[in-house]
Amino acid sequence: MQYNKLTKLKSEYFNNAPSIKSFDLHNNRLKILQAHSFEGLPNLKMLDLTGNHIRDIEPQALNGLPYLTYLSLDDNQLTELKAGTFDPAVRLRNLYITQNQIESMDHDVVNVLSQLQNFRLSENKIQRLPAGIFKGMMNLETLDIRKNKITELKGGHFKDNSKLGQL
Repeated sequence: MQYNKLTKLKSEYFNNAPSIKSFDLHNNRLKILQAHSFEGLPNLKMLDLTGNHIRDIEPQALNGLPYLTYLSLDDNQLTELKAGTFDPAVRLRNLYITQNQIESMDHDVVNVLSQLQNFRLSENKIQRLPAGIFKGMMNLETLDIRKNKITELKGGHFKDNSKLGQL
């Protein structure tokens, strides 16, 4: 479904599609990920939303994706990451949110992702990392935060990240 002109997704689009494991929607015209957008895709493991115009992810947009391990939101127009956004995707191992306009993140937006191994957050406008943002992410191996506007790191940001090998 990549390189089309989709502007919105609704859960009813995917009724009776339990066998889909990979969904590539890059380079469409999506602006908002609405709540329950993917509920008809219970076995989805890979979701690529790169290169859309996504500026908002509604709470519960990722509901119904218990097996999701890969999510790319690269090259969109997100300005913030709100608490609860990724809560339904507890099995995520790879989360890519580069080349957006992210300026702020809630302190608990990603720390529920205990399985996360690779987190790319480069090329945004982040000035500070909230205290405790990586708490509980014991499997984090790679964290890419280059090309942001970070001016300082506070002690303890990486206290729980004993597997972190690349920063």
